[in-house]
Amino acid sequence: MSSGPSTRQITPKKGARIASDPVLLKRAQQVATVTLDRPNSGNRLDAGVAVSLREVCGLLAQDSDLRLVVLTANGEVFSAGAPEQQDDTGQSLGVASAVAALNTPVLV
Repeated sequence: MSSGPSTRQITPKKGARIASDPVLLKRAQQVATVTLDRPNSGNRLDAGVAVSLREVCGLLAQDSDLRLVVLTANGEVFSAGAPEQQDDTGQSLGVASAVAALNTPVLV
């Protein structure tokens, strides 16, 4: 394992930071940091953020070396929820289910 955080775009087990997504994933040793990265929109849980969060959780769920997931956000607001004009049927539940399915403690 490396001594510091990795920012290479490879699987989260080795270290990853997916910079183009609305959700950033960074792995340092046995800790993964998942960051909501849409501060200009209040990190709202729009379709893009929801899909990215579910994908990241799916990757992390496969990582047996992981000991902690830290869920955080860039900006002043953690998340302002779903956009008002968006039909959120099932989307928030899908994200919550993906986070709950992790076999690792999640610190928010």
